[in-house]
Amino acid sequence: MTRLHILIEIYKHTNSFFEQNIFSVLLQKIFLMKIGQNFYQYQIQSLIAESNTARNWLARHQSLPRNVRIKQLKNEFLQTEQQKIQLRSIAVQNAELEHGHIPVLYDYLENSQGIFFVYDYVNGVTLDKFLQSNPSAEKRKDIFLQILSAVAYSHRKGVCHLHISPSNILVTPENKVFLNDFGFIQLSPTPSPFSAPEQLQGGYTDTRTDIFMLGKLLAYLFPNPSAELQKVIQKACASEAYQRYQTCEEMQNDLQHAIFEITHQEPTKKNAWVSSLIGIGIVVLFFGGAWWGLRIIAKNQQKKPQTITFQGENPVVIQKPKDTTDYTKLAEMKQQEEKEKQEEDSEEERKKDSLKKKQEERKKLEKERKEKALKNVIVDGQFVSNQLGEYKINVEIFNGNKDLELQKVVIVVSYFDTQGEIIAKEEKVLEKLSAEQATSLEVVKKINAARFSCKVKDAELPPLPEE
Repeated sequence: MTRLHILIEIYKHTNSFFEQNIFSVLLQKIFLMKIGQNFYQYQIQSLIAESNTARNWLARHQSLPRNVRIKQLKNEFLQTEQQKIQLRSIAVQNAELEHGHIPVLYDYLENSQGIFFVYDYVNGVTLDKFLQSNPSAEKRKDIFLQILSAVAYSHRKGVCHLHISPSNILVTPENKVFLNDFGFIQLSPTPSPFSAPEQLQGGYTDTRTDIFMLGKLLAYLFPNPSAELQKVIQKACASEAYQRYQTCEEMQNDLQHAIFEITHQEPTKKNAWVSSLIGIGIVVLFFGGAWWGLRIIAKNQQKKPQTITFQGENPVVIQKPKDTTDYTKLAEMKQQEEKEKQEEDSEEERKKDSLKKKQEERKKLEKERKEKALKNVIVDGQFVSNQLGEYKINVEIFNGNKDLELQKVVIVVSYFDTQGEIIAKEEKVLEKLSAEQATSLEVVKKINAARFSCKVKDAELPPLPEE
């Protein structure tokens, strides 16, 4: 088998060996794991499932009482260095997710047979199979809340799922729900009924893409929604991202007034007469108090003169002149003045509003353009050595933007202690990174660190053309 691996590597770098279908099938057969086979510290138990991108195996740790799921990527997704960098980036993101409804990533392995992700095994069925048992509305509600909690957490960690669907959701016999496989849609963006419009059009994706899918999931769980719930679904599934909920928390707040509100309890018959008496008492007090108040006012008005003055030593009552002001006319005149002023200012205001709107739209466009460009920059750090107090790493950077040169690209390297706390940060700046260019840089720092991470922080883009 070792000689065969060597031959494959030779062919891989000398001709179109991997582009031939017959050899692609052969490779899949060669690298297909077998039941009972030992794979590192795990023993393969069974094939759980197979998709167009990967095989998922159930395995048992040989030393610890633990079952795991091994996700083996298929060979067609391991042909280029860019694909491998993407997978490493996915592994780093998945490793940072520690949530009760997200399976733990235990390990990430690369060898001559391929790339493998080792997850905690979840003993459950996919959501589509679970719904065949026709669960109650309360269970459906609980399922959605668990998924919403997982997605909200991942967004706070800066990770998008981008492929939320029933096949990626597992429900255990205890009705605990797990959301699998964050980020793998990047490898094979196959459209699904849950895909957002920007995914189908190859556009910019972000947390609002996940919110679109959550809306689709809500409609899937509740095919006959109430009017209030339908409003939530429609907003989450708006075609334009800016029209959707901007966060999971916003969506959850609206759900409190739809299917998740506490049912109002009507008064029992036992206490109904008490409520009636209280209501009657309030009415009596109101009208009785009003009648008594009117009597006092009338009495005071009879006694109190309108104006008192003195002529010599004798007081004289002088009646106040009748007010003949037409207040309706005054109000109309004031309204007319305001209308004329508004008409004078309207043209100037319209111009200001139009300019402000254009500036806001341009600012928003520039922000989304920059976010999309930075998302296409793949950064992968490889540990080199840690000797004599010098922590050395090699950082590989790839600009995945096809027609966009970046300048002043800022790469941030963070160093962590054994407790996972950041103990230092360092920034490196690349003056220029051409479209689809790959480069690397060596970073050496005198520090005692347990691990590190690296990511792109910022970059300058060519300005947008003026309209």
